[in-house]
Amino acid sequence: MKKNKAKAVATLALAGALLTTPFAAQAANFKDVGANHWAYSYISKLSDLRIIKGYDDGTFKPLRNVSYLEILELLKGVQNPTSTEMTSAIATYGYIADAYKVPNWAKPAVCIALQNNVITEGNLKAAYNMNYINNVRNADQFPSRELALVYYAKALRIEPKKDTSNIKVTDVDSIGKTSKELIGDVDVKGLLASMIDSGIFSAFGTGAEFKGNLPLQRDQMAKITDMSYEYKSVKSFEGEVVAIVKNNDVPALSIKDKDGKTQAFVLSKDTVITINGKSAKAEDLNAGSKVKVKAFPQSGSIAPYQAVSVDVISTELSGVGMVESAKFDEIKIAYSTKKDAPIDESFKAEKTETFKLDKDATITSFGKKFDLKSLSSRDMVVFKAQDGVVKELEVIPYDGTVDGEFVSYTYNGYGETSTLVLKLANKKEISFTAKGDDAAKLSEVTKGLNKGYPLTLTTHYLQIKKAGVTEGKLEGFLVNVSNRTYGNGTIEIQKQDGTKESKLLAKNINFKGLKDKDPTPINAYELPGKLMDKKVYLELEVKGESVVAVTVKAELLKEDKTVNVKEVKRVNEGFTWNGGPVIASAGKTYGEYEFTLEGETTDFKDNKFRGLVEIDEFDKMRGTKSLKVVYDLYKNETEGSTITNVRVMGGNTILPIYRDK
Repeated sequence: MKKNKAKAVATLALAGALLTTPFAAQAANFKDVGANHWAYSYISKLSDLRIIKGYDDGTFKPLRNVSYLEILELLKGVQNPTSTEMTSAIATYGYIADAYKVPNWAKPAVCIALQNNVITEGNLKAAYNMNYINNVRNADQFPSRELALVYYAKALRIEPKKDTSNIKVTDVDSIGKTSKELIGDVDVKGLLASMIDSGIFSAFGTGAEFKGNLPLQRDQMAKITDMSYEYKSVKSFEGEVVAIVKNNDVPALSIKDKDGKTQAFVLSKDTVITINGKSAKAEDLNAGSKVKVKAFPQSGSIAPYQAVSVDVISTELSGVGMVESAKFDEIKIAYSTKKDAPIDESFKAEKTETFKLDKDATITSFGKKFDLKSLSSRDMVVFKAQDGVVKELEVIPYDGTVDGEFVSYTYNGYGETSTLVLKLANKKEISFTAKGDDAAKLSEVTKGLNKGYPLTLTTHYLQIKKAGVTEGKLEGFLVNVSNRTYGNGTIEIQKQDGTKESKLLAKNINFKGLKDKDPTPINAYELPGKLMDKKVYLELEVKGESVVAVTVKAELLKEDKTVNVKEVKRVNEGFTWNGGPVIASAGKTYGEYEFTLEGETTDFKDNKFRGLVEIDEFDKMRGTKSLKVVYDLYKNETEGSTITNVRVMGGNTILPIYRDK
């Protein structure tokens, strides 16, 4: 019989031997245990480790029953007491063993079982009264398999389960009949369920029956004992992969468990690695993945544990890389999972992998939506994937432009790398760097800037090439324009979607009236006079935080014009507003309606108007006899007209009608 590898069990104290005669035969030549015997591997391993022994005649006698003291002797090895613990147990409980005439060879096993609450004095007394401890060999001397179950579970500190549905034997109703004097008041079915989960007992018993009242046989004992050693020595871990490294070509895995502790494991050629149940290799493991690891302790190695198995239950991968190809549903990325991987020309990929692209993946570039069709071959990406599917993809362009709000700038003035932090449109903050002359120029641009000041950066990856204040235009109806307050005047407009926005006025601005051919430079304090008592539609030119130009695009021609409604038709399903383009009370439900108007009017095309109205309130209004549409009419630059501030009126109730633009 070929000698088995000891694995972790070799490191345990191999105390005791299951025999009453001297050692005679190794597993290699048991006459009555052939290679086809169901317990061959268990008997072989325990025999090789000298945990169990055979007889002088070269047999193992696999069907022989196991005695009470032999069970406790085996459990002494499973408990693996130190010499100090053993000495203490004998000193404390030796007199009890003597009182019940325990022979010297079994005395240490009985004492350590008493000390570890595997048995109580009452259990030992009951065993004595049933002739389990004397040397008389008869049918009544051997305890039941159910007793062995309870003692093994207690030695392993296994707790009973409430859910016993994993017990598949047909005689389940007979379980739990052993005298409480022998095993204590315990949930035997619950312990069996837990022992099945641990792999020590079978869910289907022997021939579909548990047969808990029968004695334990030596072949059954071999399996239970071997599995108990495995359970005791092989530990289970669960956590997130922190790193995968190699030391002299030996791979090692580090994980962080739920308590934040880091555990390290050596991965050997025998380590079984699976990803979502499929066979894999060490190089397929990635930082960020959720794993379950079974391992046994070892010493004198690069890690304290040798991994028996690594099961990846969820691959949460974060990385930096270059996109090699992209289709509508998949993307190929050459990437690195190192947290300090550079986002510049020095980047080097560790591996290349094709991922599925989630249909709802968030694809952005500097906080804004990005179309992968616009991807350049030298652009880089930062991505997150789960179970092989990319969920988030941030494109870092080779050359790009980014708008955001100034957060901070660190400049040391000595030509080294300086850092600017910008808040993007999605509210995330990102750090950019500048070097040499670029850093000096950036220092001048950001000097004295308040947090929140809008900036526009021209970038090369995350390095700043140029920075300036953000420029852009806004349009809307004038709400208010004020004189200078705390050194700045302000102007507030209402945009077509109903939102209002207020901006500071620069000291000097360019103003263009509706009939003016060219803009005229004025001081900001003159602007209120230009717009006083007027209802106008404006275009604002913004630079940084301030308005530098104001253009009147339209003036009110007629206010509160009214036209009767001939017909109302619902043109879409309702939806709940969640902060989109319509400004209204969050949580209310809106529907899009088409209003057909009475009479002939040139203000509305085809005498129809569409818009969003709050459904519940509008349903109440529609019960009135007549509906009217009320609106304001503005004259624009081209002598045409612009409709705004549209409302629907029924009786004394007026509801706003919103438009996207």
